[in-house]
Amino acid sequence: MVKLGLILSGTILALVSVCSCSSGVCFEDTDPLVLTYMYSNDTKELLACDSVRITAIAQAGDSLLFSSESVSQFSFELDPASQQSVLVFSINTSNDTVTITYTNTPHLISPECGFTFYNNIS
Repeated sequence: MVKLGLILSGTILALVSVCSCSSGVCFEDTDPLVLTYMYSNDTKELLACDSVRITAIAQAGDSLLFSSESVSQFSFELDPASQQSVLVFSINTSNDTVTITYTNTPHLISPECGFTFYNNIS
């Protein structure tokens, strides 16, 4: 009788644990990206660059965030483990180093997708 009670208790516990989990799938994009547009200084119109390359400079080593040809807009991610990202923008034949300072605020997307971060750029 005790053995039957243990088997029944184990079965009920297994059913409760399976039913308590969400069975949904995450379809949302959880990567916070900085959307960037290229504009002409002279005409203030959207401009297509021949090539764009963004490299993040970090103590652990540099990492390529974005690289493409003939683009007028692009996205890249800021470091969620830091409050500052140092980036080298290589646009056409010009290079420039940009430091972006920001705060990270965690945001729950859903139980299926988990958390992401909102970046408040200062």
